[in-house]
Order: sequence, then C-alpha cells, then structure tokens
Amino acid sequence: MYLVLANVPIAMASAVASAVIPRVSSAYAADNKRECNRKITQSMQLTMVLTVPCAVGFAVLGKPIVRLVYYSLSAEDTKTVATLLLLGGVSIVMYGISSVLNGVLQGIGKVNIPVISAATALVVHVVLLVPLIGVAKIGIYSLVFATAFYAIIVVFINYYFVKKYVGYKMEWKHTVWVPVLSAVLMGIVAFFVYKGLYLILNMVAGAYISNAVATLVAIVIAAGSYFIAMIKIGGYTREMLETFPKGALLVRIAEKLHLIRK
Repeated sequence: MYLVLANVPIAMASAVASAVIPRVSSAYAADNKRECNRKITQSMQLTMVLTVPCAVGFAVLGKPIVRLVYYSLSAEDTKTVATLLLLGGVSIVMYGISSVLNGVLQGIGKVNIPVISAATALVVHVVLLVPLIGVAKIGIYSLVFATAFYAIIVVFINYYFVKKYVGYKMEWKHTVWVPVLSAVLMGIVAFFVYKGLYLILNMVAGAYISNAVATLVAIVIAAGSYFIAMIKIGGYTREMLETFPKGALLVRIAEKLHLIRK
C-alpha cells in the first residue's frame, strides 16, 4: 500500500526523465554543452517541484490520505502505512533525481553507467538490509531505510558521471532550496487546514466523510499555497514557468493573481 502511493510521484519523475533524453541527446550531439546543461537543469527543477511537495505532503497528511484511500484498514495498519510514507520521503525525492540522471546518461550514450550504479547500490542495499532486519529488528521499516540508501548511492554515482561528461553542476537555489522551503510552508498550511476542517466537519458528519473532505480541501489549498510560495520566495519568472507542463496556463494564473507582471 505504501509503494502504490509512493510510486505516484516517482512515476511523474520518470515521465520527466523520458522527456529529457531526446533534448539532451540532440544538444550533446551538437557539442553544445551549455544547452545540454540548461536542459538538465530545467528537468531537474521540474522533478524537484513535483517530488518534494509530494514527500512533504505524505509526511504531513500521510494518515488522512491512507484513511481516505484504504478506508477498511485497521488503525494499526493505517499508522504503519502513514509512518512508511513519512520515512520514505527521502526515497521519493532521490528516485526522482536518479530518474533524470539516468535519462541524461542514456541521452549522451552512456547507457552502461546506470546499470553499474544500480548494481553497486543493490549490493550496498542488501548489505545494509541484513543487519537492519537481524540486529536492529525494526521490521518493515528496515526496507524503507535501505531503499533510501540505495537511491542516494545511485544519485551520487550518476551525478559524478554526468558532471564528468557534461560538466553539469546542480543549481541549488531554484532546484533545491526554493522547492524545499516552499514545500515546508505548504506542509504547515496543509496541517492546519486539515485539522481545522476535520474538527468542524466531525461535529456534523461521520469520521470518513469528515476526513475525506478535509483531506481533499487541504490538498487543494496546499497546492495553491505551494505555487504562490514558489513564485514569491523563489522569484520564478515567466520564462521559468513556461518550461513546466501547462506553463502557459501557470503564467496566466500567476498574472491573474498578480504574482508576476504581464
């Protein structure tokens, strides 16, 4: 159940990775490393914009989301899945980054490197998983921790080779810090919106209906607050918004909200 929910943002990141392959490949074939790096940066920014708020959202609204989707679960199982979502946030983000880096390496013809990095990470994953299960005895949580280390190792190895062959360097402000800070603010908004709505609705409706409505409304408001925070905190320009899917629509919304100038 945890994997089904966690794989949603990972699947979106994989779609970004698929899109980056032909764009990077054409720039690399033309020996235009500057354009190649620009395409990688755009793809990395989009991946972080998608995966970071999902990770924070699962951390803040994990239990309400599980109760909404898997309403027949016991309270104990609901708590377990919600805890897995909380701990698995790092894996979601790292898998997103690794998907883009894999796509870049495939795009420049280095198709063997992702296989080598995955095999190396798998060995570490197994070596780490055995003592976590046998010694630490933390049960199913062992798999989440070991999987996070797997994704981190893949990212570091792939990033090293992308930097080596293309000269790519992570752009930290808009790629990392803006999505993270915006997602934290989004998480605070989501938490208080959910708690307030649930307390009010629970006085007039059943627990499931109250949770469902409060969760869905909190997600919608959180998404809006994340969008506003990204522009206000990160200074996202019209050009940057246009690189995202439905970029023209995002620009029009930002203009109507007076977040950017026409």
